Amino acid sequence: MILRIKRKQILLSTLFTLVLLAASCLNGNTSDTNYADSIIFGGLKRTYLIHIPPSHDKTKSMPLLIALHGGGGTGKNMVKLTMGGFDKLSDKKGFVVAYPDGIEKHWNDGRNGKETGYRAHKEDIDDVGFISALIDTLIKKLNIHPKRVYITGMSNGAIMSYRLACELTEKIAAIAPVAGNLPQNLYPSCSPSKPISVLAINNVNDPLMPFAGGNITGPVGFKKLGKVLSTSDTIRFWVNHNNCSISPVITHEPDNNPEDGTWIQKEIYGNGKDGTEVILYAITGGGHTWPGGYPYLNEKIIGKTSRDIDANEVIWDFFEKHPAWPFLNKEWSEKVGNKTEYENSGPYEVKFLEFPGLEDAGRKNRKVPLKVHFPAEGKNFPLVVFSHGGGGNWDSNIYQAQHLASHGYVVICVEDVYSNNKRIKFYMRNGGGRIRYTEALFRTTHDPNAMLERPKDISFAIDQAILWNKDHKELAEKINTEKIGVMGHSYGAYTTLVACGAQPILDYLEPAVIPRKGLAGNFSDPRVTFGLAMSPQPPGGTFFSKDSYRTINRPLVGISGSEDTWKTFDDKVMPAENRWEFWDLLPQGDKYFLWLERADHSSFSDSPKAWILPSKSRLDVQRISKAMMVLFCDHFLKEKKEAKSKMNGGYANSLCGNVVRKIQWHEK
Repeated sequence: MILRIKRKQILLSTLFTLVLLAASCLNGNTSDTNYADSIIFGGLKRTYLIHIPPSHDKTKSMPLLIALHGGGGTGKNMVKLTMGGFDKLSDKKGFVVAYPDGIEKHWNDGRNGKETGYRAHKEDIDDVGFISALIDTLIKKLNIHPKRVYITGMSNGAIMSYRLACELTEKIAAIAPVAGNLPQNLYPSCSPSKPISVLAINNVNDPLMPFAGGNITGPVGFKKLGKVLSTSDTIRFWVNHNNCSISPVITHEPDNNPEDGTWIQKEIYGNGKDGTEVILYAITGGGHTWPGGYPYLNEKIIGKTSRDIDANEVIWDFFEKHPAWPFLNKEWSEKVGNKTEYENSGPYEVKFLEFPGLEDAGRKNRKVPLKVHFPAEGKNFPLVVFSHGGGGNWDSNIYQAQHLASHGYVVICVEDVYSNNKRIKFYMRNGGGRIRYTEALFRTTHDPNAMLERPKDISFAIDQAILWNKDHKELAEKINTEKIGVMGHSYGAYTTLVACGAQPILDYLEPAVIPRKGLAGNFSDPRVTFGLAMSPQPPGGTFFSKDSYRTINRPLVGISGSEDTWKTFDDKVMPAENRWEFWDLLPQGDKYFLWLERADHSSFSDSPKAWILPSKSRLDVQRISKAMMVLFCDHFLKEKKEAKSKMNGGYANSLCGNVVRKIQWHEK
């Protein structure tokens, strides 16, 4: 009996060892263009394979993809698991691939030796340090772009990817773990130093890596190898860390291979800080496998391999879109022909300065806090002034501001102290709990200190820019004050329209302003070149009458959408279609109006707390609005011919996504 039990244990151990060879396959063959190399780190010889594309030129930097094998595997095995897919993409797209080897075929991924028994964990092998040293080595040897280093991995390698994102964030642009979750041991101490984009590909029916969290086990559950968080908790951790939208855009991938027994749901959590996003591919029916990869063991042991996607292509497509922030990509711009990709981050590293204590002496020392985003290098950049919506602050459009700055603009974000979030809280607090948010917001639209002074805050910001441009330590000679754009959303759209010549009405102000009714007069600033208003107000409300728009005397862009509704004081919902009247009343000459199908009011907000106001269209709207901001700024402020060639409905509709599928382009 004892002998029979021992034989069974040996059989199970042998079987589990085969599964650990897993995640990266047995007997992989190195391609002809791969070569082996090594470095000494921590007193150990650390080995790796390298694939260099034929297009490699040491005078130009290239991205680096590091692919980590699963438990029991090697770098050579990882090549086979991916069926050489990364090598082929490397040759086609122009990036270097490294396949490093773990100590005794395992990575120290954050679990401990008591859980696994593997040497990497028991001896606390410094694999984070090894990967860091490998990155440094390849940057020097192969001229790797330090802002385009990416990590992917399978199983043990996937968990290691998460650890690297936690502890080596400053050297990594994005990660793409496959069949792995964040380990429970690592979770409490995981503190990434910056936002980082994450693409996770997990199989719902994985027999080894529990999708719902818990113990990692062998194929028959005879050994437990440490606990991991659930996939949903892992994703939530990165969504929260990046300040992404908490409401995902959910789609289903085409069932390209109905016979593989799998189907895929894709969840996109966008609008993260510094342009980050988190994406999950949840594969129902899939096992402990690499989608589109080599089935390294019998399906009865590891489960099904999905053929609906090619993980290699999905991963590299994701990595291409996510360089590290801030990203100075002059070499990369040259590679793609120096053409502007308006929706992507531009070539400049971005810095910011805060001026919270500024006061306008000409208006009884009115406080006007300003935050400036600007390119770290270079001079004479056009100026853009941003005005936030009601209840916002100088960070309400922070990612749009950073995006513009990365494309070569100095952006000043103005905070209006009479309609910011602090003012809303003041009204609600002083109302003894009887004043709702909408009522408090409504009060700011009736307050002359907000409504009539907001446009003057824009002029104050321009005055400050002129002063800074003369002798400020970091801003001197940075700003071209002859080329100025003004932008804003909602209440900020009102401010933009008035800065461009629209005349507000006095009818609803409290306290009243003489003569109490009719047009308030001209509050525009002649230095403003053009304006861009998101969710512009039509006549008939608090701000404008039909006569208000005829005095707009410079180029103007309006952006709205079919679900861009708003509420009145008594909670009456005003239809989005009313905004068309704004367009109808604009005078001729350099006027544009973009109507985004299914875009709602909240989707234009891009602050770190924008998720408080859920929006299904935010991911698409943010991509489109950022692209349009750069496009129109490049045309009106930099006079770029390339921009003019893309000012049409065809280009605008090329930016559509899963929610916003159509854009109407109007101009007059």
